[in-house]
Amino acid sequence: MKAGADDFIEKPIDSARISASIKEALRRSQAAKETQTTQASIRARYDALSVRQREVMQLAAKGHSNKEMAQLLRLSARTVEHYREWVMEKMQAKTFADLVQMAMHLGLLK
Repeated sequence: MKAGADDFIEKPIDSARISASIKEALRRSQAAKETQTTQASIRARYDALSVRQREVMQLAAKGHSNKEMAQLLRLSARTVEHYREWVMEKMQAKTFADLVQMAMHLGLLK
């Protein structure tokens, strides 16, 4: 009965119930819109990264150390540090935890 509907109200109609139902539907709609906007912003920043920066972001988010990433990517550890700094800056991540959360939103941690 509720397929595609936010709520189902039976007769007799209670105006307080209708009002509460409308407010809740608007709240959920706003939250969904904010989530979509955030997702789009994160995706746009990720798309602006170079291929190597994306690789570094994904490996870092998976918990690899700079030394491990350097070995995997055949780079120096210092170069990996620079890439991590650039990724943090371009992704506008204040903390490493923010970066990991962004990686989760992007589906990079599978």
